[in-house]
Amino acid sequence: MKRKIAYGVSLLVLIGLVFSVATSTETTATESEQILNLATANEPVVDPGLATDKNSVALIANIFDGLTRPTIEGDVEQGVAQSWDVSQDQLTYTFHLRESNWSDGTPLTASDFEYGWKRVLNPELASPGAGELYIIEGAEAYHQGEGAVEEVQVVAVDNLTLEVTLTETMPQFLELTGRLPELYPIPEQIVSQHPEWAQNASELFINNGPFMLSEWNHQSDYTIEKNPNYWDSDTVRLDKVYVQVVESMATANTMYLNGDLDYLGMPFHTISPEMIDIHKESGDLNMSDMAAFYNYAMNTNDPHLSNVNIRKALALAVDRQGLIANVTKANQTAALRIVGPTATNATQDVAYIEDADYDQARNHLEKGLEELGLSEPSELQLSMSTNVSEEHSAVAQFVQAGWKEELGINVEIETTEFQVHLSNMSELNYQLGRRGEGYEYSDIASFLEQYYSTNNGRNHTGWEDENYQQLVEKARVETDLEKREDLLLEAEALFVDAMPIVPLYFYTNAFVVGGNVHNMEMDTIGVIQLKDVYVE
Repeated sequence: MKRKIAYGVSLLVLIGLVFSVATSTETTATESEQILNLATANEPVVDPGLATDKNSVALIANIFDGLTRPTIEGDVEQGVAQSWDVSQDQLTYTFHLRESNWSDGTPLTASDFEYGWKRVLNPELASPGAGELYIIEGAEAYHQGEGAVEEVQVVAVDNLTLEVTLTETMPQFLELTGRLPELYPIPEQIVSQHPEWAQNASELFINNGPFMLSEWNHQSDYTIEKNPNYWDSDTVRLDKVYVQVVESMATANTMYLNGDLDYLGMPFHTISPEMIDIHKESGDLNMSDMAAFYNYAMNTNDPHLSNVNIRKALALAVDRQGLIANVTKANQTAALRIVGPTATNATQDVAYIEDADYDQARNHLEKGLEELGLSEPSELQLSMSTNVSEEHSAVAQFVQAGWKEELGINVEIETTEFQVHLSNMSELNYQLGRRGEGYEYSDIASFLEQYYSTNNGRNHTGWEDENYQQLVEKARVETDLEKREDLLLEAEALFVDAMPIVPLYFYTNAFVVGGNVHNMEMDTIGVIQLKDVYVE
């Protein structure tokens, strides 16, 4: 819906610099239609078993429905499951499904959940999120080729009953059934015959959420429309959401100012740093916390980055507060640890490193060079990989300059298209690589579990440690919250001492939204429930 926006002189000057790159291409609503215009920075992946980035997850969360649905407050409400029972030992969950349909009108059954979950664990799919399902009895053995699929304890008892048995208690499991794309149902009758089902918006791609993918022009735009066969369709007020793929942050910002977008902020693109102060002055800027972590992973299999002292030198020689104040400008929290400020059950405020600790960094660098048999920092040959984005490039250049000035290390910046970047990270085809880690649930453990094993598709570092694993395993079964936190903090300290990443900051979401758009709120995990949004 087209908006008219009035701003001060300083903003008009800035618009004049970039206005020529944007054109008015938004979908305009008729008097009775509810249409929302958005943008995303990257082409999405719509297969729940293969999605890893927040842009894709934000779309999938609105076109698929899990057993439960998370609320903006962080609670869990009914989804496809209208009720559930939990065994006395908290290991077996029995979900009672409502009668519901796929978007093509065919019935959805418990078998679609069983098939979907076991499909993720099938080694042939190579799902990066398969490790998230190891909590299920028999899942890890099957995924590692050491067990049979029949031994995975996800069982469709009948069409409307799903029984799941866990290896150990997990208080967050109900939340995960609504958040993890890997735990959404998959239409077996289609996917088993058509593995390419999720490559286009065709009749093969059916889903069960509040919206359905009606059009997809690759690398250009996609449209989702209200799903008339959704079980709760009466509460969905939007008729259509039109999302343009806009790689340039400057273009997306100009489109919002021109009234071509109704919202700008994660997970639907980002406000450019130079626009944040201007939106503050106008009173339009909104800020919210989110469970996401900006860092550079380090490939610990690399000859130079296998050295812990080199890794520590790089991690300590970053001016995070300077980065936030001068580059990102969105009041992020400097990351002096791994667990972010949104983590629940994290009562102890700790910092394991000091910001911009150049003296310690130089000490570690000297030790590392000696251990590697090198005499000068310039002999280190390092590259830093990032995906195409003005903001990511600015962050990389700031960090690069600091390493050159304070340590004498030359680091080359390599920029690739987003999906190529993700593939390189997953295959450890990089040295230092940008990551914006989002978390599946808000508990302290979510920040640490992905580093439990290199088998976790989100590890990306090649690092694992037996002592770390033992601490995480003990925390999984510890019911005393204080003792559990102590175990996880000990694991966090061990991780930081190994330093397989360069922690930079914990995200905030700076966003602006048109005055006629309501309930456009992102939860701390990074999802906006579009079923709650409406336009006046």
